[in-house]
Amino acid sequence: MTTPILVTGATGRVGTELVRLLDRAGVRPRALVRDVERARTRLGDRAELVAGDLGRPADLDAALAGVDRMFVLTATGRGQLTQERNAIDAAVRAGVRHVVKLSVLDAGRDSPLRHGVWQGDANALLVNSPVRHTVLQLAFFMQNLFGMVGGGAIRSSAGDGRVAMVDARDVAAAVAATLVDCPDWAYDRTLVLSGPEALSFDDTAKVLAEATGLPVRHLPVPREQVAAMLRRFGAEEWYAEDVAVFNDLIAAGRVATVTDTVRRLTGSAPRSLADFAREHAPVLARAAAPAPAGRPGG
Repeated sequence: MTTPILVTGATGRVGTELVRLLDRAGVRPRALVRDVERARTRLGDRAELVAGDLGRPADLDAALAGVDRMFVLTATGRGQLTQERNAIDAAVRAGVRHVVKLSVLDAGRDSPLRHGVWQGDANALLVNSPVRHTVLQLAFFMQNLFGMVGGGAIRSSAGDGRVAMVDARDVAAAVAATLVDCPDWAYDRTLVLSGPEALSFDDTAKVLAEATGLPVRHLPVPREQVAAMLRRFGAEEWYAEDVAVFNDLIAAGRVATVTDTVRRLTGSAPRSLADFAREHAPVLARAAAPAPAGRPGG
């Protein structure tokens, strides 16, 4: 019995949910993972786990045996383009008939984001390959807010700009629908995923405050401080600068596009931020709690 779908990035926020949804749809995918035992704690028996590394083409060749569809998602980093090129080249060698790839919004050579250029180069490789493809782009995961809310404040240099946030679970649902039963209109297309609305961080703070019952505010800071905060937490210079640039993009209104792609692919409307915040209120409340007296806070 062949395994029709290979999932990369299976233990991340999108991949874990994707594997669950595929299993629920009666499809047991194969997952290429670095650590099988660790992956099993997240995925259980819902996927066939194969040890391998996207940096090693031979591992991909072995994992793609008997596979005709593939999901490509790699961790953001300097090796991202190499890993995604390896995955696409392996898909061509294996005769995979459909590759679904996740990407940052407006990836390409002209992207002001370093990882936008890397992903854009990989997207171009896929689009120009003989493999049928669907590139799904998005601007911002709602789950990113877990790490942004601290001491009762969201700090950004985005001003009153808006961003079309989307729940990672809705992204996974769109990927699953595209892999399992791709509609004709979604083949060989680059599609944008979003939630139902574009929100400023002022709006976001109000939604989180209502859901948690705690005071949450948006605290504007200079863009240099955005990068500096990330560097203090150990981020590489390029990544810290990319986050600051992304704040610039929000402020300029370049990531506010709202689409109906999730609904068209899945048949269901994407979750709103209010729904997301109510569901995750305990986690958000811990993040939003004011800093104790004597410690730095909002």
